[in-house]
Amino acid sequence: MALFVLILCLFGCKCRDGEHDYKENVIKEATCEKKGEVEYVCSICGDTYREDIEALEHEFDSVKTAASCVSKSEVTYTCKRCGYTYKEEGEVDKSAHEFDEGTVVAQASCVSDGKVVYKCKLCGEEKSEVAPATGHDYRSTVTAATCTADGAEVFVCSRCYDTYTEVIPATGHDWEEAACLNPKTCRNCGLTEGAMLGHTVYGGVCGRCGKTTDTTEVISLTGIGNRIYDNKGGFATVTNMYMSYEYIYQRGYCGTANLFFDLDTSNAKTEMILINIYLTDAITGKVYGPLRQGCLRSNGTTSFYVGYEQFAGASPGLYSVRLESLDQAFIDSHPELWG
Repeated sequence: MALFVLILCLFGCKCRDGEHDYKENVIKEATCEKKGEVEYVCSICGDTYREDIEALEHEFDSVKTAASCVSKSEVTYTCKRCGYTYKEEGEVDKSAHEFDEGTVVAQASCVSDGKVVYKCKLCGEEKSEVAPATGHDYRSTVTAATCTADGAEVFVCSRCYDTYTEVIPATGHDWEEAACLNPKTCRNCGLTEGAMLGHTVYGGVCGRCGKTTDTTEVISLTGIGNRIYDNKGGFATVTNMYMSYEYIYQRGYCGTANLFFDLDTSNAKTEMILINIYLTDAITGKVYGPLRQGCLRSNGTTSFYVGYEQFAGASPGLYSVRLESLDQAFIDSHPELWG
């Protein structure tokens, strides 16, 4: 037999130098667990032989299911080629709870912590957490300070209405010093102190402010609205007072300015009402008077004039006038004044 093969090879093989041209032909496909087979056939001489194809082995994809507080973890392996599958189990994870959204058992306030309890949906175990205090939410209202009174900023919490107050100190007066025609005045609140200084005018020009003026100025006077009583219980009301302010020195006189009073005598019950008149030097504070005068009833408005000659001895300068009402008791105790 061996001799036959040798003779066949020497005389029957068509392949030169024994070089075959094999073509591969898979007889049986290899699987994940079983071998396959391939046949090689020479295209020249038809010589053949076979070889095994090694099994491919599995190519797995894996899917993991996490452990919980009541169940084990699990990994499922599945071969992508043949579909073979198997599972591996892990351990239960006692800490892997599935808690709900929680229940507030103590509400947090501005100053106190609250409490929230969470319950596991799987095993029922509970845990609690602190809900931190919210802190105050203060809104403020301001009462401004004045020159003499403190102000305040009041803070009120919008949640719990806790309140506290911060004092805003009084500002104090911001004084503008007195001038010729203005007393000392607070720039903030308008409060005045003392009297105006008055012009120091001799020759038409004020030595204090430099104002050039004529011989008359109207100044503020006290007594507007006062009642002047008569001896029968009637009265007249002062409705206006003004002074024709003259620089007497320029006219060669030593006296005061001319004074005018408007009186409403519609409530008077006698023909004559008694008054005292005082003149005050606004610079020195010296008072002239009283000068007693009477006004005639006219059932309406009466203008009453007092000339500078009535106050002999007053020096040139700035003056204010005050009317003194004589009440009924004074009138009753001096009947001789009325004849």
